[in-house]
Amino acid sequence: MPAFMSLDPRAYGVPDPSLTFLPEPVDVRTSCNGLLCCRGRTAYRPYYICNPANKQWKELPKPDGDHGPDPAVVLVFEPSIMNFTADYKLVCPFPSELGGYKFEVYSSDRGSWRTSGEIRFDDKEKL
Repeated sequence: MPAFMSLDPRAYGVPDPSLTFLPEPVDVRTSCNGLLCCRGRTAYRPYYICNPANKQWKELPKPDGDHGPDPAVVLVFEPSIMNFTADYKLVCPFPSELGGYKFEVYSSDRGSWRTSGEIRFDDKEKL
């Protein structure tokens, strides 16, 4: 698995830079160690985690929180050295009804989303 995945269509090693192997047109939101996190453009806007090098992908279940139209997401992935199942996490802050931000985390190990109990208001406060 490549350590860095270029999104430049002229780059070597990306078999399908247009990501047409996914079930719908997507926007790339983030990447980590060769995996991409994409978001669909349909009304539901699902998240997809994919490996463009081998065209494998997974649609994530619908999150509990409303991540909005342009979420800031972070993909955390460390490739497995021993070829065991490599787990990843997707972290997404979203506005809390109390003000500030909650964090929802998808874990491939659990196969589900979990909302953090913390609410971040600024760099100094948290509940």
